[in-house]
Amino acid sequence: MFLKITSFLFLFLSLILTSCQTIELDSAKENKLEQKLEQKLEQQAIAISKIEVKEIAVDHAGFKIYKDNTCQNCHGDKLQGSLTGPPLIYNLYKSSHHNDLKLFTSIKEGVDQHHWFFGNMPDHGFINDKDIQLIVQFIRQSLILNNIK
Repeated sequence: MFLKITSFLFLFLSLILTSCQTIELDSAKENKLEQKLEQKLEQQAIAISKIEVKEIAVDHAGFKIYKDNTCQNCHGDKLQGSLTGPPLIYNLYKSSHHNDLKLFTSIKEGVDQHHWFFGNMPDHGFINDKDIQLIVQFIRQSLILNNIK
């Protein structure tokens, strides 16, 4: 009986010590990931601060729809981005990387975060397809005005 209790206690203490080491390793790993994310956020902020929007297609019908449907709250009044959403005047959005269908789908259905660290873009299915198409055309025309094709 004594041997069983001793073995049990030894096993129990081994498990506790092992789990403590795992917690310490997980904590160190978590700190490293947090530092990496902070670096990425800082790099992102620097990249956004350097964006120079020369001109946007304010005469395009999609501009009013863009403004009226809260797009500018995240992406800025000149597509320059903000603290809550990425810039749209940026090389990532040239037609060879994000074609019009991809932009349309991202607006309509939302999109998981993949280039920036702002979180996922929510769906905007409340905007009708015709208006989404006009927003896409406005973005594309504004990109062209800024020599991004």
